[in-house]
Amino acid sequence: MPGEIGNVQADELRLKNVRTQIQNRHNSELREIQAQNGSETQRLVENQQEQLSNLKGAYEVQFSKEAENLGAHLQEVRTKNEERVIAEKKSGDQEVAKIQKANQEKIESYRKNGEAKLESARKDIQVQSDALHQREIQEARKAAKLKKSENT
Repeated sequence: MPGEIGNVQADELRLKNVRTQIQNRHNSELREIQAQNGSETQRLVENQQEQLSNLKGAYEVQFSKEAENLGAHLQEVRTKNEERVIAEKKSGDQEVAKIQKANQEKIESYRKNGEAKLESARKDIQVQSDALHQREIQEARKAAKLKKSENT
């Protein structure tokens, strides 16, 4: 039983470590995505400015259309990246919840098994104690009868 509790505690510690690793990996991926988004956004802004300066001299009408297209594309990229971050976070949270639930079920199972074994041991000890008590009473009666018969 102590070994099982130790195993449960070890499993719980291992799962906490896994959870921490998953959260760290998720945070790292989130930072990477944000950095990537920042550099991609910077790149897109720089491209947009370059295109604007080139088009401004030659095509005044084309200038506004291109700017609108680039702005829409930038917004699309941002939206898609935000959706990816949200989906990754949700997936990580679901995995952590699943692991926690499995751990709780294991702990509950071990606890119930331990309580059942403990109750069984208590009952066995009580039965043995009652039997020993009955033998002592019988022995005392025999001794009393023997003493009484010796006195008469």
